[in-house]
Order: sequence, then C-alpha cells, then structure tokens
Amino acid sequence: DEEVDRWYFLLVRLVRAAIADTYLLEKIKVSAVDCLDFRLLASYIETFADYAVTVAENTQDKVPIPREEQGLLDKIGASVNSMYTDAVGAVLSRDMKLVASTGRKFQESKKLLSEAEMEIAKLPRALVNHVVAVVIALNRMCEISGDISDLTLTKLEQAQEWKSG
Repeated sequence: DEEVDRWYFLLVRLVRAAIADTYLLEKIKVSAVDCLDFRLLASYIETFADYAVTVAENTQDKVPIPREEQGLLDKIGASVNSMYTDAVGAVLSRDMKLVASTGRKFQESKKLLSEAEMEIAKLPRALVNHVVAVVIALNRMCEISGDISDLTLTKLEQAQEWKSG
C-alpha cells in the first residue's frame, strides 16, 4: 500500500509537470485531457490498493473464515483481480475487447458478491464484521475496475472527435 501511495504521488507530480509544459505534451503526443485521465487512473489504482489492504487485513490467518466461505471469497477475489487487470490494460492499450471482457467479469463478480452477502448470515457472530468488510471492499474494487474501464471509452471518444475535427 505504501509503495502504491508513493507511485501515485510521483505520477501526480509528473502529470502536473506535463500539463504545465505544452511543448512536452506535443513531444510525447499526449493531450492535457489524457493527462487528466492518467491522474484519474492513478487515483483509482491507489484506492483499489487501499481496499486490497482491507481484504488482506480481514482474511489473515488469525481470522478463521470457514473453508466454504473462504473458497467463495477466493473466487470473487480472482474475478475482481482479473477484471482489474483487463480494465487497466484496456485504458493503456485502448482495446475494446478488454473493455468487453471487463463488463462480463463485472457481471460475474457482482453475482458472486450477491452469493457472498447471502452467506454472511450463516457465519459465526465473531466473523461477520470481517467478512462484511471483505465483501464491501471487493464490491468497491469491482466498481473501481468498471470505472477504470470506462476511461477507455472516454479516450476513444476523444480520439474520434480529434480525427473528425
């Protein structure tokens, strides 16, 4: 988490410097709007990492989550991680196939999260707060991945406007 925070602040400084230097923007063929999108992407990544810390803190060895629920949480985590990877890849490559993949994985993750919410009532009282924290964090990570993927659509719309304008 601390390393992601450091990278985030470095990127913010670089984006600010790039926006202030129009010659640099022209040289690297990046628009000021692209810089703002990169700043937003960095913010999403930093927030995603914060939620990952919440998941880790609430699923450590000292929190004995039953095997069945742990399996479901693992499955959700893998789905959210895959969706996040596709979403970031979509933004960086402007690949619409990755955007579509992110959308499918979003629906899959939301379905699994609903299953996890139903399982919470069956848990021992001592574990409920931990699992609720994990499910909320995974849900937010899912939402953030969708938001990241949406940046690709914005970038493609801008590119089309510039070509036609």
